Amino acid sequence: TVKIATTKTLTNPLFLGYSSTSKPDYVYYEFNTQFGNPFAKEHNILSPGAGCEKFDCAANDASCYSTPSMKKVYGCPSPVNV
Repeated sequence: TVKIATTKTLTNPLFLGYSSTSKPDYVYYEFNTQFGNPFAKEHNILSPGAGCEKFDCAANDASCYSTPSMKKVYGCPSPVNV
């Protein structure tokens, strides 16, 4: 399950990568700024829970997000709520 706040109207695409594997039973996720990110000027957190890698980016920290040349992918045993 992926939940993104509903308090902002998006005028540009927001890319949240989300994939999974069955062996091992694992989920991968990333935030990307390739197409812009209306939330990048703010502190952003994806809190998937215990045993998972937490995505936590300070406001205006471009190095925290994935780009086409530099992937920053986080992972977690499945199932998970991000």
